[in-house]
Amino acid sequence: MSSASTFGTHPVLYRLDYDPLKAFAPVATAVVDKLVLVAGPALAVNNVQELVAYAKAHPGELNYGNAIGIGPHFTAEMFKIKSGANIQHIPYRGGAPMIADLIAGQIQMTINGKSVLLPHIQAGKVRALAVTSARRWADMPDVPTMLELGYLDKPYDTLFGVVAPAGTPAPIVARLNATINDGLRSPESRAVLDKLGIEPLITSPQEFAAMIAEEAPKWAEAVRVTGIKVEQ
Repeated sequence: MSSASTFGTHPVLYRLDYDPLKAFAPVATAVVDKLVLVAGPALAVNNVQELVAYAKAHPGELNYGNAIGIGPHFTAEMFKIKSGANIQHIPYRGGAPMIADLIAGQIQMTINGKSVLLPHIQAGKVRALAVTSARRWADMPDVPTMLELGYLDKPYDTLFGVVAPAGTPAPIVARLNATINDGLRSPESRAVLDKLGIEPLITSPQEFAAMIAEEAPKWAEAVRVTGIKVEQ
């Protein structure tokens, strides 16, 4: 599960008949898929400052693609609010058609996961303008963060992990945590994750719980600030 959606956005977006914080026991983190703002070939800008300036000079002419109600959608809308850029959202049902349209020039930009966009960045099909994490990426050190540019107040990454039903005995949670962490440490797992551009994240159940406690309010606030709604 994604800590952003399961514990942060979904309780605000949907009428849930349960409280995820009470229904689940954190077991282990798994991976972090970091987010990046990219421009497609239809958008002739070299950095975020140029993007914002163009969007302000041509209000409503620029657009970006993303599925509705996912972390990258909220992050893009937070960027719009912070920067004052008037950019239209084009909804998609998934990443594959959105990426195809971005490369073909049907849409102009997106914010999405490293796992989705890194191969296209490396191939020169899209241009990375900024990342939404707390620090610059080691494999793209020249690409600034949204925080250092002043276009986001907080870092936004997509954290995935494993939870169990609330009340699961502590020894079982501990054993599951150890097994998951051993798998993440294996060379085979590392090789697959490196190819996807996803970073493994090894924590204890207590550390994962602390991350959820920090992440959930941040993403819930993003729902409230952006005013995004989904069909029930």
